[in-house]
Amino acid sequence: MKKRALDRPVYVGIGEDIIDFEPIRAVTIILQTSGCHWRRCKICNYYLDAAPISTPPTDADLISQIKYAISRFPEEDFMIKIFTSGSFFDRREISEGLQKKLIEHLLQNRTKKLIIESRPEFVTPEAIKPVTEMFENFEVAIGLETTSDEIRKDSIDKGFSFDDFKRAVEVANDNGAGVRTYLLLKPPYLTEREAIDDIIKSANDLLPYTKTISLNLTTVREHTQLYDLWRMGCYRPPWLWSALDIMKRIREDVRFRDIAIISDPIAAGKPWGPHNCKKCDKLVKDAIRHFSITQNVDDLIGIDCGCRKLWEKVLELEKFTHGVPLP
Repeated sequence: MKKRALDRPVYVGIGEDIIDFEPIRAVTIILQTSGCHWRRCKICNYYLDAAPISTPPTDADLISQIKYAISRFPEEDFMIKIFTSGSFFDRREISEGLQKKLIEHLLQNRTKKLIIESRPEFVTPEAIKPVTEMFENFEVAIGLETTSDEIRKDSIDKGFSFDDFKRAVEVANDNGAGVRTYLLLKPPYLTEREAIDDIIKSANDLLPYTKTISLNLTTVREHTQLYDLWRMGCYRPPWLWSALDIMKRIREDVRFRDIAIISDPIAAGKPWGPHNCKKCDKLVKDAIRHFSITQNVDDLIGIDCGCRKLWEKVLELEKFTHGVPLP
């Protein structure tokens, strides 16, 4: 685990996001708590960014973390996204009273929207209602990853079901909050085609439940089961072409006209991250990021490279390789 001062957050960064299809500056805060208490996901090593469970940050430490983050905020209107490498609403990480105090510290700023990430089991009326009373525009972000319970269990091991997610959505909506849903492109044990089909199916399943779909492209992280598979040559991260194709298909579907589809490919172009060939990785990555802000499908059209035909051939042939990924 990484050692850092307990009164400093793991990360504070400023980027871009959208509200009602309009771009806005976004501040991302990762608070340093004792982290996720599930710690079984086959793809995740975020627990390494957490404080030791034996010596978690004190309430004073967490208040110092949020004050430090606030000192980095831009002067214009912005969105705030809060993560903890776990679940903000898990009272083992942050007590109920402290949750409210941390959020109250944000009220003095020009926050247009607040997003807080949580596992679905911690989305309760007691957790959500105090936040919606302070922030009119509030979303709970949930890492559903897929609507397939089989894939979520066998490929990821998230420890909850699609029904659990739907219950959390109902609680959030009943208490005045929206939901942002994270889907994961290509968890282990899926071919490229299966991964694309799963995201398309999941997006269709989510039509009644979310206003924003955030497409996360799987990145191989050390000290995970996925890392072991990748080192043995038994896993290839997703092609960037797959993400571009998915986002284009969703944006062109009129049923999604009120739902944003966004993505920020992490480690794009690296062997352990989503990639095509070295020649077009930056071009496709930048197109995906730009589209995520504009939601203009034209940003995804007319992009080409010789490796696109290789990607198409992979989609055609990978089902015959008995689990061995093609280049």
